[in-house]
Amino acid sequence: MTFQQIIESIEALPDEEQERLFELLYKRRIEARRSEIAANAQEVLQTVEAGTAQRGDFEEMKAYLLSDFDKSRSQRFWQGVLNFRAVIEQEKLVYTEDDFADIRDRSQGRENEL
Repeated sequence: MTFQQIIESIEALPDEEQERLFELLYKRRIEARRSEIAANAQEVLQTVEAGTAQRGDFEEMKAYLLSDFDKSRSQRFWQGVLNFRAVIEQEKLVYTEDDFADIRDRSQGRENEL
């Protein structure tokens, strides 16, 4: 059944049955969310018991998470550059400055006072 067919089937139900269906779906979503929260809480308890949990205030945790994000992002970028270079070499591709003529920003950039 397509999504549209499901919607049409629901719209064909009497109003009372539609309300019961919406209520049932709402309650199931609440229960699913409760289960998800319980699983997350269990995982946190296990990391605390194992001694691998990170502790700190909001600013410390934010700095920790952002430093990991920036680090992994730069690592992924560099790995992407290396993979690109490997493909270029492997495929023996030849490119010239003209291939990148409309991509590169050849401006001097802005001046900074030091």
